Amino acid sequence: MTNPDPRWSAGWPPAPSVPPLVQQPLPRRSHRPYRRRRSWWLVGVLCVLGLLVGMGLGKTVGDRTSSGLSAHSPTPGAGEEPARVLPAVSAPAQRTAATSGYAFLHTQSDGAPVGFSPCRVWHVRVNPELGPAFGYQVVADALVELSAATGLRFVLDGQTDELPSDQRPAYQPDRYGDTWAPILIAWSLSPQPDIAGHGGPVMIERPDEDVKTYVSGMVTLDAINPANADRAALRAVMLHELGHVVGLDHVSDPTQLMAPQLSGLRDFAAGDLAGLAQVGDTPCVPLV
Repeated sequence: MTNPDPRWSAGWPPAPSVPPLVQQPLPRRSHRPYRRRRSWWLVGVLCVLGLLVGMGLGKTVGDRTSSGLSAHSPTPGAGEEPARVLPAVSAPAQRTAATSGYAFLHTQSDGAPVGFSPCRVWHVRVNPELGPAFGYQVVADALVELSAATGLRFVLDGQTDELPSDQRPAYQPDRYGDTWAPILIAWSLSPQPDIAGHGGPVMIERPDEDVKTYVSGMVTLDAINPANADRAALRAVMLHELGHVVGLDHVSDPTQLMAPQLSGLRDFAAGDLAGLAQVGDTPCVPLV
């Protein structure tokens, strides 16, 4: 780890009262609706390579000083309730990861999926610039479906002028206050017009407690891709990318919405739902 703060002239890291948080690079995944089908491993490699070039590795969010405060992360536990905000969702019993029906972006050391704390309300903002007139409503409808599938509480807080960026800070107090930045959904002019969208979470790690958790995320949709100009297709792309935001990876099963190639499927399928129920049933994380 390098020292991101030149004020510390001797010894790194300083002795914190709350152990450091480490932000992992955003694991963006893409949805390719109008390209001849490639092998699954190649699509995955292309996504990861794009991420590594744009994001860098092991970016530090904040190493807390002895006061317990940090310029790079909010007050610990801000917005955390003592119990789940919404009830957990029962996963379909007939699907397991071994059937290729779902896969997780990240797992804990015990193999459990990483997810957002179910004991908080997670906020979402939309930058509608370059998007279709119906884009905002598609986001709103998709969040209702995502919440029902995960048991996580999402609130759409309205619009923002924040632009999507691979270097987006997870903590922006001047814009959003003393809280993690909301999940951002925006449109852009992609240099890869055959890719309908990218999506992924921001993961924070507590090495002292061997715990990882998601605290924010982003979905970027291509403004000129034909799929995103059709309301039904955009809904499918939105659900797919939001699936990445909450922790699902691509799967090789073409009957699932989390397959990397857009098909005629417009809703989460059984495997998707089984995975979403699990990423939504993670422990509370009060110290992040």
